[in-house]
Amino acid sequence: MVCEKIKMGRLIKNYKYFKLNLPSTIDEYRFGNGEGVWAVAASASDNKLARDDSVNKQFEAYLCNDSVYYPHMPFGSRVLGETRGGCRPVAVWDDLQDTKNAPACRMSILNKIIKRKRRNSDE
Repeated sequence: MVCEKIKMGRLIKNYKYFKLNLPSTIDEYRFGNGEGVWAVAASASDNKLARDDSVNKQFEAYLCNDSVYYPHMPFGSRVLGETRGGCRPVAVWDDLQDTKNAPACRMSILNKIIKRKRRNSDE
C-alpha cells in the first residue's frame, strides 16, 4: 500500500481524475451502478481506456478517496475497471470479490443502512 500511495503523487500530476462505480451486488455490476468514487488511471494506456467509449475493456486504476461500500479499500487502493461505452466505468465484480473480506464488509455496511432506514421510518 505504501508503494501505491507514493506512486499516486506522480499519477495524479499526470492524469485527470474520473468517476468509477464500485458495485455492491452482482446486479449493480451488470447494470453499471454502485458507489461512485474518484479514481486515477495507472498508466497512459489505462488513462486512454478509462476515457474511451469502448465497451467491456479492462484497465487498472487507483482510488483517490476511501470507499464506503468497501471500507478495506482506502485511498490508493488498486482497482480493475471496465469500460461501459458512454456510461461511467465500473469496477470488475470478480476483482472486487478477491479483495480482503469484501463480502463481509459490504454486508455489514448494507445492514447498517437498512437498520438506519427502518429506524427513520418508525419515527
